[in-house]
This record gives sequence, C-alpha cells and structure tokens, in this order.
Amino acid sequence: MSDKRKNNEDPLEELLKSYEDDEVKIYKPEKKEEKSNFNPDLARSEYARKNRVEQFSLNFHEEEKMKYNGEIYFSNPPKSNLKVPGEGKSENNLPAQKSVTGEKRRGLKKFNFKLKDIIPTASSFVFIVAIIAVLSLLIITYAITAINDILGISRDSMIVEVKIDGQNTTNKIIDVLDDEGLISNSSFCKLFAFVFDIDNKGYTSGVYSLSPDMGVEKMLAKIRLPSISTETVKLTFPEGWTVEQIAGKLETYEVCSKVAFIQTIEKIDFSNEYTFLKGIENKDKRHSVLEGFLFPDTYEFYVGESPSSVVKRFLDNFESKWTAAFQKQADKLKYSADQIVILASIIEREAYSKDQMTYISSVLHNRLNNPGVYPTLQCDSSTSYLQDFVKPNCSASEYVFFVQNYDTYLCYRFPAGAIANPGINAIKAALYPEDTDYNYFQHDKNGTIYYAVTASEHRSNTQKVWKVNNS
Repeated sequence: MSDKRKNNEDPLEELLKSYEDDEVKIYKPEKKEEKSNFNPDLARSEYARKNRVEQFSLNFHEEEKMKYNGEIYFSNPPKSNLKVPGEGKSENNLPAQKSVTGEKRRGLKKFNFKLKDIIPTASSFVFIVAIIAVLSLLIITYAITAINDILGISRDSMIVEVKIDGQNTTNKIIDVLDDEGLISNSSFCKLFAFVFDIDNKGYTSGVYSLSPDMGVEKMLAKIRLPSISTETVKLTFPEGWTVEQIAGKLETYEVCSKVAFIQTIEKIDFSNEYTFLKGIENKDKRHSVLEGFLFPDTYEFYVGESPSSVVKRFLDNFESKWTAAFQKQADKLKYSADQIVILASIIEREAYSKDQMTYISSVLHNRLNNPGVYPTLQCDSSTSYLQDFVKPNCSASEYVFFVQNYDTYLCYRFPAGAIANPGINAIKAALYPEDTDYNYFQHDKNGTIYYAVTASEHRSNTQKVWKVNNS
C-alpha cells in the first residue's frame, strides 16, 4: 500500500511541495537540521491567497494606467514604476492586445490637444467678427452721410453766404462747399460729379446764399445758372443812387438779397473781367469798391437771380457806355476812369439839372488843377453820403476812418471813392467841363446855383442864399 502511494503521488501535493521549497528559500534562511512543519491545507490556502494578491496587483496596475486627472500630455505619458509580471505578453507568448483603457486615454489625449487649438481659434473668430461689424458700421455711416450730402436729407436749413471767385471747376467748388460746412463728404461728392458727368464750365463768380439741405447738386446748379426761375421783373435805377439803395430795391423785388449783393461787391474781384476797374488801387479805403460803376438804367432781372449775375449786368452796361473816346479824353486830362467816375458822382449829387453839370465840373477841375491854393474840393454832397449811407452801416471807429477818406473838406483832392452811381450826362460833364474861372459854387433851396471866382465873392453869394432860404 505504501508503494502504490509512492508511485501514484498526488500532483498537487508535489506542486505544493515545490512551492514550499521556493518559499522557504525566499522568506526563510536555511537552518540546519530544522524540523519541517509543512501543512498541506495551509499551503493550498496560502497559494490561493498569493494568487489573488497577484491578480489584484495586476488589475491595480491596469486601473492605474486608466486613471485620468485632467492632465494634457504632449509626449508619451509617464510610465509607472511598478512592473507587472507578464505585461505585454499573453500566456502563449503572443503580443498582448491593447487594452480599451489605453485606447481611451490616447483618444482623450488627442481630444485635449484639439480643444487647446480650438480655444484661440474661437477667440480669433470673435475678434474678426467684431472688426467686420465695426467696418460695416463705418461703411454704412459713410454711405448715409454721402447720400445726405447729395440729396440734402437731414441737413440744416441755415443760410450760408459762400464766395465763389476766379476760374472754377466742379471739384474746386465742392472744396469751397466743404470748407463752409455745407457738405461733409467732399470725396464722395466729387465721385458723384464724375459719375454723373457734371460739367466743369458755366460757374459764375459771386456770393451765393446756400444751405446744407439744398444738396450738393442743387447748390452746384445755383452757382452755375444765372437764375433759378423764368419769372422776370423790370426795374429802373435813377442816376445818383448808391449801392445801398440799389441793393435794397433788388431785395424788395426778390431779385436777390441785399446782403448777398453787397457781399458780392465786397468779396469778388471783378477787375479781371473789366479793364476799367484795374486802376483802383485803394480798395481797402473804400466803403464800396464798385460805387460809381453800377450804371443807372432800366434792367430786366430774373426773380432769384444770382447776385454775381446782377452785378455783372450793371458792369456790362457801364462797359458799353465807357467808350474808347471816353478813355482817350480821360488820358488827355491825365485821369483814370476811376477818377473820372469819382468826379462824375460828385457832379451827379451836386447838380440840380443837366445844364449845371458842366459848370460844376469846371469848378472841380479848376480846384484840382490848383491844389496849392485849393487842396480840397469842399463839396457838401460827400458829407451827406457819409451821414446817410455810410454811418448806418458801419461801427463808430469805421465811420471815423471813412470820414477821413471821403469828406471833401478833409481829404486831399479826390475822395477815396465815388459817392454815387452817375449817369451818362454826369460822366460826360466830368470828361468835358466848361472852360471857366470859377472856383466856388452853392445853391439855394430852389436849386438856383451861384458861382464865384474868389472867396470874397463866395461869401457874398452865401448871404444871398441865406436870404432866399429864410424868406
């Protein structure tokens, strides 16, 4: 019976025995002659425990490989220091299949990398959208402003007096409108004029009353055209009227505004178009530079005509009356056309009739030719001009300045400018005076004129005039 057990020994016992031997070698030092206390049941239990421990350790490491705490790896993740027996190989020495946990970790790694790239991309997208929105708003605002300039939509109705002078083109006039605040977008207005082929010709120099709500196209049309209507009015201006009187009548009959007419005279230089104006050298001393050249006559104007066009009608008429013979006679007298007009304006305001004009002219010429004895002309008409037409339209300091330059009892020989707009008879009288020795004249209340050669004769005439005027 003992031999049979020996021959048929239990394999499990044999395995346990070998395991016990190994364990003894690992955990226990060899002791000589130590008695063995091996217990098979305890060995099986220990084997099972160790097997569970080993399996648990293996699972633990796999779970460690699956654990993710939010890290983002840019290279291979750190490897665990724990080594798992048999890792990477199957029981049959075949390469181990990749665990699902590892695939998930690598997928998560890729996902986190892409998420990092998406975050700045989204911010850039928002920034680009904001830029596009701002640019769109600017473009829309620009377009609305430009269209409003063209059509005058949502624009102020305040009147602005605009000076247009010299050789003008559409672009130059648009720049003037921009400088005066009548438009906001000169570049777009120029583009509009180019696209719609607005002609560069036909603009008339002058001072125009314009407002932003007219729109640039209407403003250009007003500057170009001599009138804005077909309705006309016929007006007569008597000899001896001043610029102030003429401007007032033009406004009354709605030809143009008084202010625009006077500003056109003050601000526009017409001497480039009219040679008889080139002799004026003291424009800064004059109350109105064109006083004397607005030829009195009957005119037909358009209602709403441009001030510049109206002024040029007067000047054109004067030019037609100022003949080559007149200029030749002025040269013979050694006077300019301007000086003849100044003399004619005084004659016009002093004479009660056409017959008196040439005699009054002789008195003025005699005094001018003898400035050592008669340095001043001493005509009351210059004083009346200052009181009636200059003083109401200037400051006190300006009035003093004009008195010094226009009062013929103060200024040497000629006053600074004409004191009225003379007619053709007065101009002829200034050019062709009577040949007399008179140096003085005066009138009574009935218009009778008294001439004198000497100062004593003049004082005697003064007594006669006093008696008539007080009779």
